[in-house]
Amino acid sequence: MLLQLVSHTAVMEDMMRQSAADVEEMPGVEERLEAGRPVIRREDMVQSASVMLENSGLADIPGAHAAASSLQRIATIAQADQGQLRTSEYLAIADAYSAVRVDCQRLLEAMPRQQQDESKQRVAPSSFSMKADATPEPVPEPIGAANAIAGLVWVGLVAWSFTAAPGPFPDPIGPQLVATLAAQPVPRPESINELFYAVFNSFSVVAASIAALTLPSGGKLEAEKLQAAPTALASWIPAGQRVPAIPFLWGSVVIGYFALGPYFALRSARPGPPEDAGWCTRNIFEQRAFGVVLSALTLSLPFSSGLLSPGLDYAAVVAAFNDLLSSSRFVAVASVDIVLMLVLAATLIKEDCARRGWAQRGLALGAGSLLLPILGPCLYLAVRPPLDDTPPPLER
Repeated sequence: MLLQLVSHTAVMEDMMRQSAADVEEMPGVEERLEAGRPVIRREDMVQSASVMLENSGLADIPGAHAAASSLQRIATIAQADQGQLRTSEYLAIADAYSAVRVDCQRLLEAMPRQQQDESKQRVAPSSFSMKADATPEPVPEPIGAANAIAGLVWVGLVAWSFTAAPGPFPDPIGPQLVATLAAQPVPRPESINELFYAVFNSFSVVAASIAALTLPSGGKLEAEKLQAAPTALASWIPAGQRVPAIPFLWGSVVIGYFALGPYFALRSARPGPPEDAGWCTRNIFEQRAFGVVLSALTLSLPFSSGLLSPGLDYAAVVAAFNDLLSSSRFVAVASVDIVLMLVLAATLIKEDCARRGWAQRGLALGAGSLLLPILGPCLYLAVRPPLDDTPPPLER
């Protein structure tokens, strides 16, 4: 075990010193991800040190107190601040790994020759590798500005909807519209405004696009936890997140940002590709065919809503929609809701680009999706590169 620890700490020291050099050369996280460089977070180092202490049993080895203290110092350095690790911290962690290696080498040299030979014969691939079973379980990122903005927007939407939105409260028109559409989803009922019909049916498409952009960083449910405690709330929360994404994403199909806001106020955005995406992410949302299907559905909306009908009086359609906006709180809130979802999708596209090695295109593609509302995110999903094309953030 000591020999494995010597080998692994040498690898980790080199990785930390290289990461320090990478930060000096490329200060931005997205820049390093695009270049295929590792982006190691504070919580990765805290949990890595904890795993190494536990798996090595240093605390129980006579004379290994100094090595154990050096490992504990790694966690102390990582926990001393927030945000991305700085160059000085990478170097300090590298020095701590070096100290662990020196102490373990000293312990090995103090062993009888026979024990040293047996230790070399038993050595196996390192059980401390960040790619092995001892991979530290990810923990949620600290609440940041993006979380705060998502939460404030949600609070503003809720407050506006119940206080200042146009139309009476409760709204007598909204339930009538929903009942009519529920009774006859297709073709468009004659009494339903063409623009509102298009807006109403676009919710599911935009919600599906947001799901495909969110789930790669949403974490994966662990089968072992679910089997051990299927009724425990913690079993349904993916590693590295505060809440599960699925209930909020399903809710967004019906109530849009009213469901998404709380999730994104608590969500932990992962900077790199997931090490193991869930089944739905791999087989549905990551498939380019999914984006193609959504694009086709979006392109069908002008036809199904009647907006491309011959002889349509567009001025009358717009005037009737404006009347709905001013007289129905439901229509006004739904219209603002879909706009907020489109802005959210644009920000997620920028984030997703960085995850796939397209960091330099992220801003342009995100802004471009707003110029093609509803269709833009669908087209992005149809052309984005697979996650497998991007090196994981903790590998070289």
